[in-house]
Amino acid sequence: MLEYKAGHLPLVLEQPRSPKYFDEENARTDWRRIRFGATLAIYGGAVGAFAVLVNLLSRAPAYDLQRLEFGPSIVFGLSGFLAGSLLAGPTAYWSYGGLGFFYPKLRQARGLLAWVFLGFAYGVVLPLLMGALFLPVTLVFVDFVQGLVSVPDLLYRMLALASGAWPTLAVTVGFKLFFSGFIAGGLFALGSWAIDYFNTSADPATAKYGAWAMALALSVLIIAVAAFGPLETLSKLG
Repeated sequence: MLEYKAGHLPLVLEQPRSPKYFDEENARTDWRRIRFGATLAIYGGAVGAFAVLVNLLSRAPAYDLQRLEFGPSIVFGLSGFLAGSLLAGPTAYWSYGGLGFFYPKLRQARGLLAWVFLGFAYGVVLPLLMGALFLPVTLVFVDFVQGLVSVPDLLYRMLALASGAWPTLAVTVGFKLFFSGFIAGGLFALGSWAIDYFNTSADPATAKYGAWAMALALSVLIIAVAAFGPLETLSKLG
């Protein structure tokens, strides 16, 4: 603190705050909210990829369990990742709340019960979203790459999806994913609860780096389990 004496009255000038004391909660850009949406988009995408790969594995006969080849695994996994990411990211951003609107003070992490509810919603909506759009498009794309579908057939199927077939597919195709969806919902609830706890930490370093570290670590772990876990165990989760 600097003092300047003007006559007999001291004039106190406050020094600017050091950048290391920068408070994200008072920043013009809501970095905590953006980070929460981004980290949940990554983790939600990983859970979506896990659900799709495990579900496809469970459809194989018990006497002939085997994983998809590398190429199709990447394509179907990416499809599940996109669906889970699009579902989790915007929902997390919205639920976190804006500064001074939902939360007048430092925003707190949601409780485990709240995340159980959100995980249940994730587990219900993910199969419908996969069945309505992502899985049918992926199946057509894989068939086209493998030479099983001609260009006119590809355009016809895409047109059928765009013209209104997706509500029926959401139920008929998505129904086969519901059990995997509930497993995914449980994983999403637990992981998101942990990420939320780190992201709302009062310690700036923990909030800034801990949320990213937790989201990436959990995502890599879940994908590794889907890729290298025991086939018999994984097939029972689909």
